[in-house]
Amino acid sequence: DRLATYDFVEVGGRVELGWNVARRAQARLGYVNSRRRSNVSVGPALLPDVDARDAGLSVQVGFDSRDRESLATEGFAAQAEYYEIQDALGGDRDWRRAELGAHFALPLRRNVAWISAAAGSDLGSDVPIDRAFRLGGARTLPAYSYDELRTRAYWLASASFMWHLLDLVAVKDQSLYAGLGLQWAGLYDRALGEASRSLNGASVQLGGPTPIGSFTLGAGKSGSDWGYWLSIGRPIGRGTILDSGLLQ
Repeated sequence: DRLATYDFVEVGGRVELGWNVARRAQARLGYVNSRRRSNVSVGPALLPDVDARDAGLSVQVGFDSRDRESLATEGFAAQAEYYEIQDALGGDRDWRRAELGAHFALPLRRNVAWISAAAGSDLGSDVPIDRAFRLGGARTLPAYSYDELRTRAYWLASASFMWHLLDLVAVKDQSLYAGLGLQWAGLYDRALGEASRSLNGASVQLGGPTPIGSFTLGAGKSGSDWGYWLSIGRPIGRGTILDSGLLQ
């Protein structure tokens, strides 16, 4: 249920040093600094506003053996991230966050199976609500709106089977697939004070790499909740590590 509408602005940046490990792995160490401001434009005055600067260190490690950057037909990708945000490093708040994700693409003749898993935690640091993990949408829980569920700790697993329907431009490996997916998740220490819960859902989708870019059209269901989506290209935004470019 919609309680309020927020105006939201974030300005910031990061500097990173990276090391390419062989051809398929990379490690990065960075400094991040950003200011977030949000205020209630429509809704009760008692709802919280945010005006804070977060600054600190980030560590990222990734591995990628997929055959293409999105909607892969074979290969494996994994990524781990850690953020250490401290007022001593230029911010206004102290918190930590760690997250790990993996994605498998398994070819089955001309069809493909996708298996994804991810988990994240604030490591007991009581991460602020605006920095909590955000689940919902086609990449995580398709039955829910994009970023609908906010939590300080979670796990998520999904499996999809994609049937090859036809080749659109065979020389460019552009094809159309139809698929069925299943999702399971656990949400803990919810950011809005809600009780921890387990979720499961199912989804159907149509899409693939096409001449207009990566394209998916689908619907998801979890209990009494339904969600629908249309996606062209890579999604903008980042709720969990599964939304990162490496794991799409």
